Amino acid sequence: METALVEMKSQSRALSNGILNPANLHEALEMAGVLCKSSLIPKDFQGNAGNVLVAIQWGMELGLAPMQALQSIAVINGRPSLWGDAVIALCKAHPVCEWVREYEEDGVAVCVTQRRGDPDPVERRFSMDDAKRAGLLGKAGPWTQYPRRMMQMRARSWCLRDAYPDLLRGMAVAEEQQDRVIVNEVPAPAPSTASRTEAIKTRMKQITRDNSRDVSTLHAVLRDGENLDADTGEVIAEVDPIADLLTAISECRTREDLEQHRAAVAALKAEQKKRAIDAWKSAEARIAAAA
Repeated sequence: METALVEMKSQSRALSNGILNPANLHEALEMAGVLCKSSLIPKDFQGNAGNVLVAIQWGMELGLAPMQALQSIAVINGRPSLWGDAVIALCKAHPVCEWVREYEEDGVAVCVTQRRGDPDPVERRFSMDDAKRAGLLGKAGPWTQYPRRMMQMRARSWCLRDAYPDLLRGMAVAEEQQDRVIVNEVPAPAPSTASRTEAIKTRMKQITRDNSRDVSTLHAVLRDGENLDADTGEVIAEVDPIADLLTAISECRTREDLEQHRAAVAALKAEQKKRAIDAWKSAEARIAAAA
């Protein structure tokens, strides 16, 4: 009878209000092992019980149930991050948050919140000019398709992270983290005898890790057949290190597009910089003629 009561209490802890909540490390490991085999969880967690376990632990510290954690936490640029909708949900659900207001004023995204006990609300703004200075406008993806929504997410991120650092526990906001440029991580170049697939994959990784480049440079990778032996697929010549930058400059259609590559050109040296400047001037002349 006593054993049965212990089992019933254990089951009650594990299933609270219909939500599975592991009571110890053994239960958490078992749960992670089951969930990682499901196709209903995000692909980043599928087949990786370790990541599932860490996400569940993060969720418990933030106040998220296990399944909420898997849907709300993503690993962006090697750092666990919360999607913007989860950030505002966590803040609004906590009693320390009196209210959160979001609106647009003269094309500027505004987020304001009042924290209980603070004399003044916290307000943060993000404008198109801010996005332009950060090199975000014109980037392939949501900044091209939904710029107003992305401005809202950035204002929300700044406001809620400043007002409620204790609730978010240092978690990055996924929409903001996606826009960061990783400058310290440089992938190893493909060996000279790498297969065609390996060479392309290595270059694709290098480009996609530099968020300052747009999608057109990815297509340039697939056009580099002249650097690979048509019969064996082996690399037969060294790839021009600034070929992708030159291609991106040549494909610019506006001054704004061109300005996004200014920092990359300025960072070059000697002959590479001269070639990039020549390409820049040609693009400038072409854009001016088309205006």
